[in-house]
Amino acid sequence: MKYRLYFIFLFLLVAGTIRGQQTVDISVSDLENGHPIEYAYVNLYSSYPKVLISTLMTDSSGKSRISITALPAEIEVVAMGYNAERQPVKDSLISAISFNLVKRAGSLNDVVVTGLSAPVRLKNALSTYQVITKATMQAQGAVTVDDALRNQLNINIGNDNILGSKVSMQGMKGDKVKILVDGMPLNGREMGEIDLSQINLNNVERIEIVQGPMSVLYGTDALGGVINIITKKNTEPWQVFAGTYYESIGKYNFDFGGTYRLRDAHQISISGGRNYFQGWQPLDSLERSFLWKPKEQYLANLGYSYSRTDRFRMQLGMDFVREK
Repeated sequence: MKYRLYFIFLFLLVAGTIRGQQTVDISVSDLENGHPIEYAYVNLYSSYPKVLISTLMTDSSGKSRISITALPAEIEVVAMGYNAERQPVKDSLISAISFNLVKRAGSLNDVVVTGLSAPVRLKNALSTYQVITKATMQAQGAVTVDDALRNQLNINIGNDNILGSKVSMQGMKGDKVKILVDGMPLNGREMGEIDLSQINLNNVERIEIVQGPMSVLYGTDALGGVINIITKKNTEPWQVFAGTYYESIGKYNFDFGGTYRLRDAHQISISGGRNYFQGWQPLDSLERSFLWKPKEQYLANLGYSYSRTDRFRMQLGMDFVREK
């Protein structure tokens, strides 16, 4: 009798374990085009408490199979370039779940124009592009173009007490790096360098960087690469903006501007600002002069543009810089 009860208990335990295991087929695809997503992570979480139990990956057909031992549970799917998605599992009769992931808004959908006859999505561009968006500049606290470029890969920003900031790309000095504003070459080089600290970002929408030789399109001074500064294109009837920036090391900046559209084809823009840096030297320095000299800049820009179609655009601009 004792052995019979033991076998009955063992049978019930095994049967309960088998019944408690639930196999769910997972399929992951792109919501936009329906293509399967491979190498997506499939994470299984327990609900109470929430603990990661297991992690699998989808195959080339976007499928995976996961075993659930306790309900309720939660399945999370994570894939590079997509927003993560979660679905709860509460019913033991569920045998398959489909995940349709939405592409994450970001650099994969950025459009570039530098060195191209027509705008192309960044992911389809043949050259190596880097795009610095307005949001990135604001997150960095960048005020001038050299501030925005300072943290970019393969780009080095130097400072000269006389010539100002200078840029090198992939080991090439500034005289081999082409600087453009809306696709037009920027003049005013001193000793082969352009002082990027004199270009304010208050009217800049984004910065496109092409690394590598572009001499076929832009000449011998584009051997290291091209930096294209894209200005704002206002689509509203009028727009006004202002901003200020402060650092405890003695940096005080202020900028303002506005644009006005007339009959859709004409646009007038004006902007200005003041950048001030009180100078810096190490606390243990015995020198009277600053290691980083004080700088004060006054900047202004007046622009006019006319565009009748997407293929025709005329721009006129005037810049003023006073530095001491």
